[in-house]
This record gives sequence, structure tokens and C-alpha cells, in this order.
Amino acid sequence: MKKYLKISFAIIFLFLLGFLGYQFANQLKHKNAIAENIREIPAFSFETMDGKMFTKAHLDSQKATVFIFFNSECDYCQHEAQDIQNHVEDFHETQFIFVSVEDKDRIRKFSETYQLSHYDFIHFARDPSGSFITTFDANSIPFLLIYNREGKLVEKIKGQTKAENILKKLALSQD
Repeated sequence: MKKYLKISFAIIFLFLLGFLGYQFANQLKHKNAIAENIREIPAFSFETMDGKMFTKAHLDSQKATVFIFFNSECDYCQHEAQDIQNHVEDFHETQFIFVSVEDKDRIRKFSETYQLSHYDFIHFARDPSGSFITTFDANSIPFLLIYNREGKLVEKIKGQTKAENILKKLALSQD
């Protein structure tokens, strides 16, 4: 009986170990696929505040691009938006795409609160399907992706960062 229990536990242990190894390998494969996918700006489709679609084709190819995944109630997102507003004149060669899964009214209010809605290089978009999360592997808020003028990924930032840091990353990418 004891021998039967030992063999059973060994089989169960090996099965669990194999299953966990398989899950880990799949997760690593998925992360690597996403990392490869975001090396350059991937195809995307979000909804603008006036209900139109905003896609990769709408980006200005002469400017660097910063995607910011945010939530209007997130304190870190609010501080980041205020800091960008404080340095907005330094970003004349950059376009920002603020993306949220929230409703349009909340996004619009956020853009107006931080006085970012009237700049032609700052766009606010709604992602009702949550595709930003899966496409860009956004697992925190705020979440930033900085791309240079060629559309190549410069930096992926989880959490709040300062405008000076964004400017520094952009400057280094142009060297």
C-alpha cells in the first residue's frame, strides 16, 4: 500500500511539474511574441472622441510617438498628464496618443482638466475592446511606450514617469 502511495504521489508530482513547465513555456513564448510585435508600432484601431477611428495610418511619420495607457481616476496618470502639460512646448516633435478603456465623457473631461485637448499633436482615444492591453502588453496604469520617428520602440515604461524622462529617452533615440 505504501509503495502504491509513493508511486501515485511521484506520478502526480511529475504531472504537476510538467504542467507548470508547459504553462511557463507558453507564457514566455507569448511574452516574446508581444515583445517582437511592439518593436515597431503595431497596427491598432481606437476610437477618437468624435467617434472616428484612429489607426496607425493617422500617425505623423515625421514625429516620435508616445502611447500612454491611462485611467482618469489614477493619481499617477493625473500627475503625469499635468507634468506633460507643464512641458508641452518641449514636445513639438512628438505626438502623444492617450488611450483609455473608459467612456468618452471621462476621457474628454481628463483631457480638458489637464488642458491637453487643444494641441494637434496630442490625441485622446477610447479602446472599448481593451485591445491595447493585449497588443502592447499593458499590465499597469499608467503604461507608456516611446517610439522614435522611425517607429522603433525606444522604451516601455510601467508606471508614472516624468516629462523630462520622456524627453531624455527621445533625445537619446535620435543620436
